[in-house]
Amino acid sequence: KPCNEEERLVFNCENKYDPSIVYDSVIIHHVPDGWNDAKKYFRLSKKVYGLTTWETTHLHAQWVDYINLSVVDEVIVPSFFNKKSFIDSGVVKNINVWYHDIFSFVHNDNLSVNNVLNKFFIYKDGVYTQSSNLVKTIIDNNTVYYNISQYNERKNINQVISTFCSKFTGDDNVCLFIKTYFKEFTTSQKEMLKYKFAELLNAYDNIPPIIFCFDSLSDDEVNLIHEFGDVYFTLNRGEGFGLCTYTAKKIGNKVICGKFGAEKEFLSITDLLVSYTLESPFNMEVYHNWYNDDRQKWAVFDDKDVLDCLHFYPKTIKTKYNYK
Repeated sequence: KPCNEEERLVFNCENKYDPSIVYDSVIIHHVPDGWNDAKKYFRLSKKVYGLTTWETTHLHAQWVDYINLSVVDEVIVPSFFNKKSFIDSGVVKNINVWYHDIFSFVHNDNLSVNNVLNKFFIYKDGVYTQSSNLVKTIIDNNTVYYNISQYNERKNINQVISTFCSKFTGDDNVCLFIKTYFKEFTTSQKEMLKYKFAELLNAYDNIPPIIFCFDSLSDDEVNLIHEFGDVYFTLNRGEGFGLCTYTAKKIGNKVICGKFGAEKEFLSITDLLVSYTLESPFNMEVYHNWYNDDRQKWAVFDDKDVLDCLHFYPKTIKTKYNYK
């Protein structure tokens, strides 16, 4: 039957879905504290799944309560790493593992490569410069190691940059590309990140080319980065799935990442995994308080272990969808 007025106001049904569609189940893709609120907008007779993910060895105790006491019938997680961490944390509902996936890359005739490249900054001698021609020259003539992550302690971008600049110099045929943001894409937050990265990079001499992007990008624009990239290099402290790592692997790039978390479930023997030790999460208070349970652990990496895995690779030979 057609949705009621409350449903229409919440979901703007006339533009988002046809309320007359017959369905058998509902998947709520949301953090668990929102599952009960979401279910009231669907038919109560239908089976409801709660889909979510987490990044440490254990869930926060409140999450366990939200899940076990929720009205969802079963839980979906995107990795066996998550299934184990949910069970170890005390989740008693049935847990299904459904890997995420991405659609095949399709050439977008409306994508202007130069417009995308103009959103990038090259860092050199304390100065950020925008030049699409220079960016293209750099990525055409060097192996591109790259990382697409929010700037926070879990994503651990500082160690990515510092180990890269310790391993390679401007005399090597490599560059590093970082796509990041803090919490929002405001001018003040972009300038804050520029300052932080300049402060970090000023400690190194003769660094390889470093390219940054601080803007919000569309899916096609992000895929462009995967297309010109060669080695996805991440030292995140834990992933429940790792969509950027997965995308990099699917398009044919090599991956260097930690052994902890879900990413190793879809990697191969050609990829390199960094050893780790477990510690309690830290420096995440600015985002939320779901990392402050005493049972939770995530990965930390010794620089030596990272440098041992940070190999030089020649550029990846693969079909270009939008870049060329």
